[in-house]
Amino acid sequence: MAKEGLKLEFGNAISRFEQAMKKFQIRRVIYRSVFRGKGLEFDSYREFGPTEDASLIDWKASRRSGKLMARSYIEERDLTVYFIVDAGSNMLFGSGNKLKAEYAGEVTSVLSHLIVNSGDSASLMMFNDGVSKYLPPSKTQNQFFMITKFLSDIGFYGRRADFRIVLSKILSEIHNPSSLIVLISDFNSMNKGIDRELKLLSSKFETIAFMVRDPLDEQLPSSNNQVVFEDPQSGKQLLVDPAIASEVYKKEVLRHKAKIKQIFLESGIDLLELNTHQDFVVPIASFLRSRARGGSRL
Repeated sequence: MAKEGLKLEFGNAISRFEQAMKKFQIRRVIYRSVFRGKGLEFDSYREFGPTEDASLIDWKASRRSGKLMARSYIEERDLTVYFIVDAGSNMLFGSGNKLKAEYAGEVTSVLSHLIVNSGDSASLMMFNDGVSKYLPPSKTQNQFFMITKFLSDIGFYGRRADFRIVLSKILSEIHNPSSLIVLISDFNSMNKGIDRELKLLSSKFETIAFMVRDPLDEQLPSSNNQVVFEDPQSGKQLLVDPAIASEVYKKEVLRHKAKIKQIFLESGIDLLELNTHQDFVVPIASFLRSRARGGSRL
């Protein structure tokens, strides 16, 4: 159910995210997670510190010197992160304390804060059946506040999300190769047959995706009473008996989610699943660290 304006609570999450990544240089982790070492020019060797990323160790140099040596790099280019956020009516739903839109907004706010504070540029594109709001890239401190402001504005939400439109816009209007595309959605309304667009996106830009789900996206509530579901697009209502429909619903959810994950896997896009009833700090920090170390796709 939609609220009068969205409430984003991210201040504590920012400090906890930084704490979760305290053993790593945040910009280097984000940069290396994006380019996985590409675009990093080797500079020199230095002695490895106990709190650093072990992937920087050069074992041959370490054997020659008799102590752990790490590689130093010159980062050749600035990074631009485009947050592509689903603002469809499907995101204005929540069975707990947060709507999916609020949870997605907090994820975006925390990451944009880190990006801007690291000296790189952040951009926001909210979409439903078109682009409802676009904020061009900027590295100013004000950019974080503008991103948060627009994500909190209920006026930019509604209608059905059309992924084909927003992907076409990204492919035609974003040209900077030093860009990271971050797709944030529940992907419940993802168009059929957009495999080609996703593969093109992945080939042109480093791309990751966060799938934000509510517990009721996964299974029906346990109840002996009948439940009324309403389609936010058409207003049509359906009377459901959870005791009868729960198993069918769960199987269909698993089938649909497996299909989404397969599409992203085949497109070469790392997908991280998040749930609104769980904290996102540790999963995202672990996700970025895994990518920085060249870890396998999730």
